[in-house]
Amino acid sequence: MKDWRSEAGKRKRMRALILAMGLALPAGAQQLHCGTAQLFRTPGGAKSLAPLWAAKRSAAKSGAAAIEAYRTLETAHFRISYTLAGLSRIKTVDADSVLLGLIDSLSRISPGHGTGANDAAFIDAKLDSLGAPHPQYAMTTAAYLEQARGYYVDTLGMRAPHSVGLSYYYQASAGNAGKYSVDIVDIGTAVADFRGQPYYALTYPATEGGMLLDNDFLYGSRLDSPTGIPKGDTIMSQYRGTLIHNYGIDWEAGLKVTCFHEFYHAVQFTYTPDPNDFHVWYETGAVGMEERNAPEVNDYLQYLPAFFHDLPDVGMFNYPGLLSWYGNGIFHVFLNHELGEGFDVAVWSRLAENGNDIRDALFRIGAAKGKSLRQLYADFAAQLAFSGQPVRPPFQPFSPDMPRWPTPQAQALNVSSPTAYQTSAQLPMTVNAWQISGAFGSGKSIQVQDTGLVPVLAFSGPDSSLGGPVLASAAKLDFGDAPGRVNLLLLANGSTTQTLSAQILVLQSVASASLFAYPNPLRDGSAGRLYFSRLSHASDIRIFSESGSSVRSLSFTPDSTLWSWDLKDGNGGLAKPGVYYYSENGGPAAPVLLY
Repeated sequence: MKDWRSEAGKRKRMRALILAMGLALPAGAQQLHCGTAQLFRTPGGAKSLAPLWAAKRSAAKSGAAAIEAYRTLETAHFRISYTLAGLSRIKTVDADSVLLGLIDSLSRISPGHGTGANDAAFIDAKLDSLGAPHPQYAMTTAAYLEQARGYYVDTLGMRAPHSVGLSYYYQASAGNAGKYSVDIVDIGTAVADFRGQPYYALTYPATEGGMLLDNDFLYGSRLDSPTGIPKGDTIMSQYRGTLIHNYGIDWEAGLKVTCFHEFYHAVQFTYTPDPNDFHVWYETGAVGMEERNAPEVNDYLQYLPAFFHDLPDVGMFNYPGLLSWYGNGIFHVFLNHELGEGFDVAVWSRLAENGNDIRDALFRIGAAKGKSLRQLYADFAAQLAFSGQPVRPPFQPFSPDMPRWPTPQAQALNVSSPTAYQTSAQLPMTVNAWQISGAFGSGKSIQVQDTGLVPVLAFSGPDSSLGGPVLASAAKLDFGDAPGRVNLLLLANGSTTQTLSAQILVLQSVASASLFAYPNPLRDGSAGRLYFSRLSHASDIRIFSESGSSVRSLSFTPDSTLWSWDLKDGNGGLAKPGVYYYSENGGPAAPVLLY
């Protein structure tokens, strides 16, 4: 049997080498597209930009640098600036044809107009001074930003961001109305470090310029001669070799997912205004929120291969790259499913109180709902066991996209060997999986002796599927190795601080041993099941309530496909949460908790 600790070491060293070479990890992985993460992911990242902001503003006010003439579209809560000239020229479509004949008439104006001294240069009405409407790209941006603000602020009750001072690129004043500044601009032109790279947008803390939103979802932009129209490579989202969106064409989908993602960064910065300790939850939350509000775009799919690739070895807090941080958005989606849509409000409120300590905030994440993070993360692992599979899991999936996801990376474990199997140490917030084989007809079972890791047992196959956390500290698990069935054992480390390990023991099943049931305790649910160890002889199992009333009688033979109780009574009704007992052939009764 392979020593997984040495194998894990090889994989980590290979990953480090690949990253040092600047290559993507899994095949087909895409480059990250959020400039916010790129700027603030390293300590001191935000502070290092302060001289850049100061120099740009000083140059604009002194006239040492020219800025394109820009227009401003105002909404109830936003001040959106854009230009119709140069590389940052806003994308126009057929509906904007009235604008096309007016572009050449726009002249460059002197820098410093953002101070209010040259208000005549601003175009603030829905119709500009030439009678032309604002382009569709700007109007669509405005609509999606207002939707995002309405959801985060009005529905969830989160803090409302607003801009202070001048916008980053056009140096537009936010005014005194508490509005938020958005500059639509070619990102590669606006931020020198991003030149030639594909970024959707970038959000600064409110005091440092608001949001930059890409003008056309092109990168490596250049002005076409003689038309003067920007050309370049289109930003695309791809998943496992299949194109999801070409945002140069599907620009409206790109704007929707970007507005919900980036404005959530603006909301986050109201709780943690100094992002120098930028951590995983900034992107995890933004991706989760974009998927919640723009599920039809499915932009997050492009990051899942990296997430599943890194999850077993690296953990939520130690990712070497950012692609997996984005993939962690599915944990955010899961928590929304389990705890309700307002759960992240509590997370950011706690981050504001504890000095932006994400480990502490996550540790407390389920307290209000009476659920430990250990339990929540085990439930998450149970759901991941069914990702990438067409079978229906025995619970309501937290995402309808799960059959499209990658499958967990499982290590082979053949229980025909009697050797104890020591797992590698698992970092906080990781899931490791083993695919069990060799159980059928071998008389073998396994036992997990853990030090905090939660074992999760999952079957899937053409005849049945099941899954759920096994909470016993040392659970004996019998697997039915039927044809076409996949048996997975997942170990979930839901700790935010502790690195844990476990030992998997391969045991000889004893035919005369007493019957046992798992998982126990058992989580209540319409698709739940209580499974019994398979015995080599026929057995009648009686289920009865704590008061002694008979609930269900079950009969099995050694050839029965599954030894299980579907949690229904003799009349087909579902059992209510409580303590139940089971006995075999009239023998001693053992309790099981349904909660």
